[in-house]
Amino acid sequence: MIINLSYNTLPGQNKYFLNYISGRPEALNFFSYIPGDFEKILRVKNNIYQRDKLSKIILDYNQFLQAPKEAKENAELLSRENVFTVITGQQAGFIGGPVYTAYKIATVINITKKLSKEFQDYFFVPVFWLASEDHDFEEINYVNYIQSDGEVGKIKFNWKDKGRSIYSLPITEEITSAIDTYLTKLPSSEYKESISRLLYDFPDENYSSWIAKFWSNLFGKYGLLIIEPQLLRPLAGEIFTQILRHIPELNNILEDTNNKLLKSGYSPAISSNNLNLFTYDENLHRIKIQNPKNYIKTAENNPEQFSPDVLLRPVVADYILPNAVSAVGSSELFYQAQLKNIYEYFSISQPLLIPRQSYTFTFKKELDIMQKYKINPEDIFTKNLEDFFERLSPKEERKLFSEAKEKISMEIEKLSNHLHKIDPNLVKTNEQTLNLTLNTLKKLEDKTIKAIMSKKGYSRKHLRDLKNSLLPFGKLQERIFPLPCFLNYYGIDEFIETLLNNSNFMNFSHYFIMKTE
Repeated sequence: MIINLSYNTLPGQNKYFLNYISGRPEALNFFSYIPGDFEKILRVKNNIYQRDKLSKIILDYNQFLQAPKEAKENAELLSRENVFTVITGQQAGFIGGPVYTAYKIATVINITKKLSKEFQDYFFVPVFWLASEDHDFEEINYVNYIQSDGEVGKIKFNWKDKGRSIYSLPITEEITSAIDTYLTKLPSSEYKESISRLLYDFPDENYSSWIAKFWSNLFGKYGLLIIEPQLLRPLAGEIFTQILRHIPELNNILEDTNNKLLKSGYSPAISSNNLNLFTYDENLHRIKIQNPKNYIKTAENNPEQFSPDVLLRPVVADYILPNAVSAVGSSELFYQAQLKNIYEYFSISQPLLIPRQSYTFTFKKELDIMQKYKINPEDIFTKNLEDFFERLSPKEERKLFSEAKEKISMEIEKLSNHLHKIDPNLVKTNEQTLNLTLNTLKKLEDKTIKAIMSKKGYSRKHLRDLKNSLLPFGKLQERIFPLPCFLNYYGIDEFIETLLNNSNFMNFSHYFIMKTE
């Protein structure tokens, strides 16, 4: 059973994103193309791409990953002029990172299927950009899981060379140990062995290629191509040199856009004067370029020595790849709202941006709790779940304890005036006695209610478990738990088919999926 929920009911949604999906002009005006402009973007997507080189690089990498034939055929297609890519990307999170990465990939596959049906003069290829140039190790070195007590646990690994780009991270003993630990925490199921095989499929001794193969194994049969950005740097010489020549102008453009965002009521995600490229030292640590024009000749001859900052990353990607559509998260959407005029400055067509699909999955345990406490899906995100326990608590006992506390308070407070006449210091002791008595009575009340509710099969722990599973740390489930958590319940094929067959990416709503079996 699937229920669509409005993003307005969900936590952590930024104002710009909500206005964008609502079609408000003050949000849409920051893009050249808006959701639904598929035909328009295809008409203007006329950049000259290095298609033969691009096709070979991507084909070679996906062959290295031992990608399915559907993916390799798509890589070969990239050499044709009438082929466009539908792209998404994410960091190389441990065990795939939070499950929303899978939702991003499912979105681009679904978009590709729709465009292939509607525009049969073109071919469309789904691409996953594995952001292994990132150096934010603390964002990718852990995985969350549900402990046996219902709380959320975390498994981490360390790296002595953190600070370097993730693509230089090797598969270490700490990483394999963390995989082992995660698998021991995963509940037994008929699918656990296949998940174990999936996680132990290392194409070489490199961490990022392990994550790339993980995604290729899961989605390659749907034609998904995986690419790591450092492999494409040799094709970026022209855009890198143009960026280095025009850093001041680009930052002025960014400042102008930021001022327009502010006037429209939005606080820009990235401040002005931050656009730049990075190069690398001998230890592969990224270094922000301080004197851009000194690096122009190097960028022309050795573009592989450079990488863009977070805001320029999509511009560089869209220079290299024939991206017609990009599936993004709400934060990505907001910072890409700053880029329209930068794309125009370089005469690059900014892709049409579609928000990625979003899900919450509930299983039998959670559904049983929801039914028992009469909680509906929207309540999970909009109400304090503890209140559902209180609603069911015995009213007679609550009333008795309330009356007792009121009487005790009145009797002890009567003493205050008399005690003040004897010794003013006794008033404070009297107040302390009242507080101590009320606290003791509250503990007795809680124990009484707990005993009564326990006999009826109710427990606050049920609601804590429900929240930890569906809204852990007050965040959407998809931002906390990894894909194997869900594969272990559904099975690999069924879960992926659920993502691909039970959504409409143009619906712009959150899918609350309840599995009853």
